Amino acid sequence: MLWQMGKPPPAPVFRDVQRRFDRVSGGFDSADFVHRQTFDELLQRLSPMLIEPRQILDLGCATGTGSRQLARRFRRSRVIGLDASFAMLQQFKKGRTLFTKPSALQGDAYRIPLQNGSVDLVFANMLLPWIDDHPACMSEIARVLRKDGVFAFATFGPDSLS
Repeated sequence: MLWQMGKPPPAPVFRDVQRRFDRVSGGFDSADFVHRQTFDELLQRLSPMLIEPRQILDLGCATGTGSRQLARRFRRSRVIGLDASFAMLQQFKKGRTLFTKPSALQGDAYRIPLQNGSVDLVFANMLLPWIDDHPACMSEIARVLRKDGVFAFATFGPDSLS
């Protein structure tokens, strides 16, 4: 697919994104420097906030590394890692131990399979560049968040990776 310089690239197509993440799942953790860096910084930005979420949704959790970090940071919380890629979730399950707290759930950001108002914290690290319908995604996030819930996200800015 080609596009002209100076014009925004075309929006990603959900099924293509899902297939790409399925293909790279086995080596994702060894090549996820940007993903890990943005995750760590986003988690650090939550530190001064006085929140004790009961339920956390790690939206676009990939292999679950971040879900496990969230579970360590918020020990009393239930952490759900949701990803559209079945292969990524297989990697998530391989990294689990008997005492692993986060649970893995397959789904997508357009139809989050959770009840209305059931989540205190939605954590979305580098998810938004892969979304082709931002209003639908934001509507779903708003639907699952409790009234006083927090949506924390990291995404690319205009000078990212330059």
